[in-house]
Amino acid sequence: MKKIKFIENIPLSLRSHYDSINVAFHTQNCEFHTVHCHDYWEFLIAIDGTICNNINGKEYKMHRNDVFLIRPNDSHCIKSVASPFSYHNIMVKDEYACRIFQTIKPELYQRIISGKEFFCTFLESEMNIINNHISNMHHISSEDIFAISCMQNLASVHIICLFLNHILNIETKQPEWLTIIESYIKSQTVLKISVADLCAITNYSKTHLNRLFRSFYDMTTLEYIVGKKINYAGRMLECTDYTIDYISEMAGFSSKGHFIKLFKQKYNTTPGRYRKQVNVYANIK
Repeated sequence: MKKIKFIENIPLSLRSHYDSINVAFHTQNCEFHTVHCHDYWEFLIAIDGTICNNINGKEYKMHRNDVFLIRPNDSHCIKSVASPFSYHNIMVKDEYACRIFQTIKPELYQRIISGKEFFCTFLESEMNIINNHISNMHHISSEDIFAISCMQNLASVHIICLFLNHILNIETKQPEWLTIIESYIKSQTVLKISVADLCAITNYSKTHLNRLFRSFYDMTTLEYIVGKKINYAGRMLECTDYTIDYISEMAGFSSKGHFIKLFKQKYNTTPGRYRKQVNVYANIK
């Protein structure tokens, strides 16, 4: 039986960043007749039409908003019953899924991986949330690894929480601190804040907040903030003729030298050379 590895779902251009990517998303409208298994977790969500999903030798018909969880080593294949049809694939690394499950409830990972097949039907309002997550990811540059990883991790946590609420009837609502952080992801105010500010906002210690960030985003609080600042600076270099000193100050860096050092770590070049490479403003001298 064919075993598909998580890395096979990542575009070739991103595979050099494999360690930074925990989740992959695809929207499909094709059959997969070959019985196969994975080394990752897959959430299969029907969008349109009727799909026959064979899991571990049992056939299930999926209709709009039906969701099936395919665990590592579950065998399955997909056939269409009524066309046109389409579905979302959300694929999550095993080790990342394990961290999410254990954060919610210590014994949850073992309970799910060793139990029967799991499926449910999402509400229309829940599907709207998922579709918004996926739509937002389509607007992220394929070169912005930090933003891709951050948004994919956030979406996967949300989908897993929705799914668990249906199948296990346990309280897995999105934590309040994550709701606060999510609002900052969409706001440039994060460019001016520090780790201390986030600790004050969430009412958590630096150690505890770092632990939560590692569980949900696979990075520290400081790495998250610095990544947002560097991404913002990169966009300013591409789209404006502001000086590097001014961009460094706008992005909230204490010194130009510190900004250049961190920018070079992410982009493997200096801000000045980066601006020339993207060649957005032909008149910049």
